[in-house]
Amino acid sequence: MYRRCPAAFDYQSSGMDATKSGTCGTGASFTAGGWVQHCHLVPLMSLHDSLNLTPVASAVLEASSPQTTMAPNPPLTSAEVLKVTRASVNILRVLRYDFCLFGSAASNYYGMSSRVAQDVDILVLAWDVDAEWLKGEFVQRNGHFYQVDSTKPGADYTVLWYQLPGGRRCKVDLLHFGVMGIPGMPPDIAYFVQSPRFRQIPLLPLILLIFLKLIGWRKRARSILPYWRKKVLNDEEDLLNLLEIAISRPDIGRLSSVPWITTAFRRRARLQISRFVQKYPDSIAKWRMIGFKFSRRRVCYESILLGQSIPVCHRCDSRIR
Repeated sequence: MYRRCPAAFDYQSSGMDATKSGTCGTGASFTAGGWVQHCHLVPLMSLHDSLNLTPVASAVLEASSPQTTMAPNPPLTSAEVLKVTRASVNILRVLRYDFCLFGSAASNYYGMSSRVAQDVDILVLAWDVDAEWLKGEFVQRNGHFYQVDSTKPGADYTVLWYQLPGGRRCKVDLLHFGVMGIPGMPPDIAYFVQSPRFRQIPLLPLILLIFLKLIGWRKRARSILPYWRKKVLNDEEDLLNLLEIAISRPDIGRLSSVPWITTAFRRRARLQISRFVQKYPDSIAKWRMIGFKFSRRRVCYESILLGQSIPVCHRCDSRIR
């Protein structure tokens, strides 16, 4: 199964002289006059396997193929991620959706500076969302967006990407209520930072941002896929940084700032926090500062170590029956 290389399309539609040539995102040569020579068609499986996907929902492919022909995607800059963010925000506003950014990009806009996000994660504040239709709207309304079929066995969805100059690309994940167990929320929950660069970007409330980061951390820690597991340390660093931001912002960084969160979702968050503090016990005081309570006695929690699905006591390393 094949698809046209989006990098080659950029050259074809750019008005370049047909005699000029270049290199597409796969490293193959082509001329600006059309789909010619070595870059006419790109094997779809090779294209998918080479994309540097990052997990937000379980529906997203995480592993890259060692047999790929596409050049690796260099780390994105904050300016590039902001460009993709603004393009996405503009489309969702035209479509009249309520939405919020979350994930690492939102963390950056809140002030996390330890690393630059490498994708854009957006939560559409609705239950009845046709994700594939919505991705198609992105593609139709902005020519820089394109869709790629998922290579996950049995999957019938696409992955949305934004084509940047030089063959670079940024993935955009569109989630909605129900995905990853995300509960329903009021439509007016978006938080807007005061920074002139980011003040038009609706962000998920900080406490909820931390909750979803915890869920993603747990999912990666339990994964058998090396690509996911190597992101665990990034998640942990993000969580520690977000905790510091929450502590410094009592107006938005307290559990009491989101009273509408469901009891079930609070319990789920507390469970993930309890697992997190097993690895980072020094963070307990910080979690308490933002509104969480911890038992004074030592409690055994399920191990996050790969392959240990049986509960293990982190104090004595004995299995719990």
